[in-house]
Amino acid sequence: MSLRRQPSRATAKSSPVSSSLFINSTIDLFLEQFSQFVRRHITENKSETVLVAGPPCCGKTKLLEYIFNKVYNEDISLNERLFIFRLNGLIHSIESLAIQEILSQYNIQQKTTNDYQCDNLQILLETISNEKKDKKVFFIFTLDHFEQFTYQKLNSILYTLFDAVYLNQKSYSILTIAISNRSDCLELPEKRLKSRFSQIYYILSSPSIDEYTKYILQLYKIKKDIQIPNDLFNSLTNIEQKIIHYLRDSNINMNENTRPDQQLDGCLTHLELLLLLMTNNVIKRIDEKLQNKINGTNESDDDDNDDEENKSGIMTDTKFTFDQIYHEYSKYVLKNQKYFYDKAVVRKTFLHLIERGFIRRYVGRYASVDEPLSSEHTMIMVINSDELKQYVESKPLPAEIKRYAKLNTII
Repeated sequence: MSLRRQPSRATAKSSPVSSSLFINSTIDLFLEQFSQFVRRHITENKSETVLVAGPPCCGKTKLLEYIFNKVYNEDISLNERLFIFRLNGLIHSIESLAIQEILSQYNIQQKTTNDYQCDNLQILLETISNEKKDKKVFFIFTLDHFEQFTYQKLNSILYTLFDAVYLNQKSYSILTIAISNRSDCLELPEKRLKSRFSQIYYILSSPSIDEYTKYILQLYKIKKDIQIPNDLFNSLTNIEQKIIHYLRDSNINMNENTRPDQQLDGCLTHLELLLLLMTNNVIKRIDEKLQNKINGTNESDDDDNDDEENKSGIMTDTKFTFDQIYHEYSKYVLKNQKYFYDKAVVRKTFLHLIERGFIRRYVGRYASVDEPLSSEHTMIMVINSDELKQYVESKPLPAEIKRYAKLNTII
């Protein structure tokens, strides 16, 4: 890992890190220096924009989450003054969609149901800061898939956000963290946006595959003499999921209590979680319909357009298509008037779930992730209802998502 940054005036002793994190000397250095950087943002009340870049699955999101939790725990008073909003360039590059997501996350953090009628980010931030009266408010925005934000030229959230960063407000400050797999992503924005960036870059490099494989086996308490084929993966992308799949397919005993949310560990957007819940619901209906046919009842389901059926009745072997999930999503949007996105955005999000290993494509065989997703592609779900249930019950989620999970017997 290489770090290029301005000298920081903040100083702090390095504290011990969680055993659930993969740690080596370079990651330890990142934790120490970036923790100091976040503290400086708070103590000096300084608005800045910083880049955190590195290859997929090198730990960018997980390390940032760890640092944020650490900052919260060190100063309990920040719970009422520090707000962290996580936006994803695949979904929230348009300002209106970003504001909708920010409002949802704010209500979760404050445990309220405020329905602000704001269509401008600056007005929304001023409204939130005014609620805190004399307290200084700190906003942190993480922009995952930052390169996707730069591709949006009209109604982009970047312009409004960067203008707010340098508005010189006294009631609040903003720290914007651009997260990308590309270290050259700062060459993508227009000149006006480039000038808004601080000259502070954190470039993370990947640990070696052998080193990370040993860590995964230790994490899941697998015997050290287990041999992982060298051709199982050629990069760190989804390496943890690939190892888990290999171990399960090989009938190797795993300690399931090590991490109850092992497949869902990480950062899921609300749309990603909603699509997983909908996929689980579609699969359940396919299984029920199949069971009814086996029992001779021949009950029909008007809500379903299922052509693919699996006589095993096992959820993880039941095949489905993207069109079936999008049909379920469309019904949800019409009924609840929430989480409305273009079909192209929903498709991108669904592809991201495939890339992360939650869903596998199947076309008479397992298909490559690189193949375009079409209506002919059938898929199977890798995670099961129990893993979804544990995740939904353990996370602070919007009421409408928990309500959907409850109505469909997830919780």
